[in-house]
Amino acid sequence: MQRDKYIHVVYQDSKKTLKHAAWRKIFIEEPQSKIDSLLKEGCISKESVLELIANLIYVTSEINASSMVSLYEGKNDAGTLISKFIRRESVILNLRYNLGLTGIGGVLASDVCKLFILNLFKSEFALASETGSSAWNFIDESKELKRCDYTNDLVFQGGNLNNSSTNNTAYENSNTCNLCVCIWVIMKYGLTSESRVIINNFHCGPYQKLITNWDNPSKISCAIETACDYHYKFLSSTNISTEQDHEWGFLNRPYNVIPFEILAYRSVRRKMGLETPWPLHPLLDSPFVKNLPDDLPPSDDPLLNEVLAAVRKVLPDV
Repeated sequence: MQRDKYIHVVYQDSKKTLKHAAWRKIFIEEPQSKIDSLLKEGCISKESVLELIANLIYVTSEINASSMVSLYEGKNDAGTLISKFIRRESVILNLRYNLGLTGIGGVLASDVCKLFILNLFKSEFALASETGSSAWNFIDESKELKRCDYTNDLVFQGGNLNNSSTNNTAYENSNTCNLCVCIWVIMKYGLTSESRVIINNFHCGPYQKLITNWDNPSKISCAIETACDYHYKFLSSTNISTEQDHEWGFLNRPYNVIPFEILAYRSVRRKMGLETPWPLHPLLDSPFVKNLPDDLPPSDDPLLNEVLAAVRKVLPDV
C-alpha cells in the first residue's frame, strides 16, 4: 500500500542514519566531546550555556533515530527511548524559550506548539507515574523547568495570537497549536459557557471536528480519521504549499510518523474518563504508533541531568 511506503521509508532512513560513520562523527561524537569539555570546565557564561544546548540538540538526534528503529521493530527498549527523547525535547525547548531565543536556531511558533503537544501527550503518564497530581495542574507540574508563559500567551490572547505575544511569532494559522489550546482549555475548565467563548476564537481547520464533537463520541472516530488524513499528507508530500507551511514541524521525525497531537487528544480524554473511539488508519496502525506503550517509563538520562545542573549554576531561575 502506498501509504505504508512512507512509514517504512522513515524506518529505513533512521536505520541507515545510525550506521553512517560521517553522520555519527558530526552529530554524535564531536558534540558529545564538546559537551564533556564544557561540563568539565564549568559553565561560566550564557555563551557556554548556549553552546551546551546546541550540542545537546545534536546528540539527541541519536536518541531520535534509535527510538524510531526500536518502535518500528517492536523492541523492548522502545518505550524507554521515546520517553527519553520526549524529556530531552521538552527540556531543550523549555531552555531555549526561557533564554528568550527566537528566530533561526531559537524558538519558533512550531517549537512552542511541539512543547505544548508533548506536555499534553505526556500528561497522563507523568501524572500516573511521577507526580500523582490532579490532571488540572499538569501544565505546571509536568515541567522540569520554570513555567513558561506560553500557556497564557496562547489562551488569554483571546485567539489573537500575534507578535505581541511574549517571545512568539504568529500563531493564527497553526491548526495544530489551536487544537492544543482547545484541548487544554477543555481539560482545565471543562465545557462551560466561558470556556466555549475562548475555544470559539481558535480555528483548528481539519482538527475542528475533534473539538466540536468532544461530547459526541459517535462522531469522534470520523473526526480522528480526518485529522489523520491531514497529518499524513505532510509525511507523503515533498512539496508543501504556502498555506501548509505553518505545520512544517510534521516534516521531521518523530513528528511525521507519530501524530502526537491526536494521541494527546486521546490521552487527555482518557485522563478525564472519556472514551475515544479509534478508527482504522495507516498512521495509527503503523508500528510507530502501535508499539508505543500506553505507559511510558520514566527516563533515566544522566547526561541531561548534568547539563541541567550546569545550566542552573549560571541561570538559577530556569
